[in-house]
Amino acid sequence: MLKGWKHAIPFILAPLALGGHAVSQEKNDVPATLIANELINLENGDIEAIGDVRVLRDNKIYEAQKAYYNKQNKTLLAQYDIVMFDEDGNVMEATEVFSVEQGEAGYANDPVLYFKDSLARMAGAKARRVDTNNVYMDQAKFTPCLPCDELFGGALTWEIDASEVHWDREEKMVYYEDVFINLFGIPVFYTPYYSHPDPTVKRKTGFLTPTYGLSSEKGFSVIAPYYVVLSDNRDLTITPTVYARENPLLQLDYRSLETWGDLNVTTLMTATRDNNETTADTGDGGTEDYKPGDFRGYLAVDGKVADVAGG
Repeated sequence: MLKGWKHAIPFILAPLALGGHAVSQEKNDVPATLIANELINLENGDIEAIGDVRVLRDNKIYEAQKAYYNKQNKTLLAQYDIVMFDEDGNVMEATEVFSVEQGEAGYANDPVLYFKDSLARMAGAKARRVDTNNVYMDQAKFTPCLPCDELFGGALTWEIDASEVHWDREEKMVYYEDVFINLFGIPVFYTPYYSHPDPTVKRKTGFLTPTYGLSSEKGFSVIAPYYVVLSDNRDLTITPTVYARENPLLQLDYRSLETWGDLNVTTLMTATRDNNETTADTGDGGTEDYKPGDFRGYLAVDGKVADVAGG
């Protein structure tokens, strides 16, 4: 038993786990390093780490208060106040984590996953990693929102609540089953399936994370953008907005970056449902009356020409 060493006990586990066999060339022979206040060699040859534990393994860093390493099965069990940093920069908190070598399988209890470079996070009752690329989470919730102020009791503006979530790390997609959309903590919309790119994706064709709103005039609203990659330098976002008490609004945003400069085109289309004539701002200091059902549109073109002369 080793005692009294704090944050400075590197322990190469894999060679010890293999009992002298010539295994350094095996795919799964990846050393791990344990750092803790106390390291104990158990009678069965396993390693127990206690107090301010840090494990470096499979390109991941685990921080916990207690950990066990099974040398025969090459498994790691970490417990209490766990924080895990994965190879992609995502961070997960949990109360207990179990993993096999190379991260090919494992589980986490009470996980909270924070996606890299994003406010987005996902929490659930249990996470299961079935292989290197696929993670499932039971009774999970996803949101990119910070808690609201005291006016809403600290509730989230919106969140996705699902019975099961599948995160495909290779495709960078998140798939949901049995989904409720919660607005300020209240379920307002249900769908059996839903999916979107994970928050680390910068450019990928597919649905973007939806947003939700509530107003006294239009009621509850859902905004569900669909992003289309047209080429390396061109893209399009199709954004329908559905209102509870108004006709839908469709917005198209086209963006292009060319050698001569950039071009942005935005158009909006809708038809009012109001029973009365309505006055709208024309944008040039005047107004215009329109009747229910009248089509309304908006087009804006913005561009910038590069200074090819260099002056």
